[in-house]
This record gives sequence, C-alpha cells and structure tokens, in this order.
Amino acid sequence: MLLATLSEIHRYPVKSMGGESPDMCTVGTQGIAGDRAFALFEPETRTIASAKSTGAFPRLMDFGARYRRGGTSFSLGDLCLTLPDGRSLAADDPACVEALSAWFGRRIEIGAVTDPPERRPRGRKYTMAGTFFDYAPLHLLTSTSQASLSRAAPNSVVETRRFRPNLVLACDAKAAYPENDWVGKTLRLGAEIIMEVTDPCPRCVMITLAQGDLPEEPQLIRTLGRENNLYVPILEQEQPSLGVYAAVRRGGSARVGDSLTIVS
Repeated sequence: MLLATLSEIHRYPVKSMGGESPDMCTVGTQGIAGDRAFALFEPETRTIASAKSTGAFPRLMDFGARYRRGGTSFSLGDLCLTLPDGRSLAADDPACVEALSAWFGRRIEIGAVTDPPERRPRGRKYTMAGTFFDYAPLHLLTSTSQASLSRAAPNSVVETRRFRPNLVLACDAKAAYPENDWVGKTLRLGAEIIMEVTDPCPRCVMITLAQGDLPEEPQLIRTLGRENNLYVPILEQEQPSLGVYAAVRRGGSARVGDSLTIVS
C-alpha cells in the first residue's frame, strides 16, 4: 500500500545547526550517513550544545553546516561551517574554533560521534547510544501535517526548517496528521530501506525559536498541543507532537521520488 512519496531529504551535519538537502542519501541503522555526525561542546563539561539552551548558545540554529566534496565523506576536514555573520570556515581550521569561542564568549570545540569516549561530547537524557540523536535516528514528517498545522495557526509561519525532519513526505491522506497512524508499523522506503515507526515526534521550545528569516512563534507549541497532543511511549506521557520517529531495520539508498509503503 502506497503511503507517500519522498519529496525532501534533510541532513544536519552539526547538531542544532542548519543543514543541507541532498537529492539522495545512504541510510543505515544510525540514520542518514553524516547526519548529526558532529556537535559543539564546552571542554569543561563535554555536554552537547543545544539550541534549546538559548542563553548558553544564542542563535545556534543560525549557523549552517555542510559537507564539501559532494557530501560523500564525513570527516572534520570535509565539514564547512557558516556563521550567522556570513563567515564561512573549514571546521578543521583553528580559526573556526577561535570564531566559535569568540561568538559564544568561552572556549567551544567541535566533537565527532566517532571520537573516543573520553573525547566525545556527552549526550543528554534521551540521546540514542553512540549517536548525537534525540530518541531515534530518523524523523519523518508529511507535508499534509505541516499544512494542517498551518491552517490551525494562520498567523504563524509554519515552515519545514522549524521542525528539522530528515525525510519530508508528500501524501494524499484525508487525515490531518496522517503519520500518527504509522506508529507501530513497519515501512519500506524505495527498494531497500525498512524502518519501524516507534513514536510520535514530541515537540518543545525549539519549534518556536526565531532562526534566519523565521520569526519567533511562542504560541505555536500551544496550538500544536490543542491540535495533536499524543502519548509518546519513550516519554511515557502525552506531548504536543508533529511527525514520527523511526528505527532503521535495514539500510540502503534513498532518493527524492522514492515511494513509502507499508510492510506490516
């Protein structure tokens, strides 16, 4: 049964920064190759920097991150950061750490998920083991759900960037938030990828924050709470939700235009 068609792929090389939108990607058990492969952190605490910590890391989502060489290599030497003031720096250039530290007013470094445990930034409560992901390696969101939220919040700017999905899917479902019905199901993307949808995607203050040309939208989380407040198994409570999380059971290649179908 055809559920949807893959319309956009999003990869975020550095956690909480802006990312890139390739036309195709490789997906494994730890998500899209190169996604959240790096994170900023303070050497003293080694805690992962998060855009939720607006006081400690102001405008973190206004930073951009992309891979050079066509995004086929995911080492620090292939990572390029763009600062909110427009400067573009290679992540392995000492000037990059100096610029980050100056921006945040204290020493800030870049850690990789492949760093040894004693060097790697520490995850938070719900960080997936061995990654920098919150909860799960893949985040799916339909354009239908975004349109439904936009109708419910006509005075808000509802845009994909706010929700930071990996896979945006176009579908013709009649339901306002069709991916709610995918929780607990096994899905196939394209010819190879098998995923299990585990939880609705709970939302927090991050979707309300200003970023780039998007204004602050403090009322958006309240609107979503009225519209789509769901029980989230991993949190064991109800939470305003949009989109779903998925675990990858079999990896493979994905490209824009691939079909999403139900396996079971």
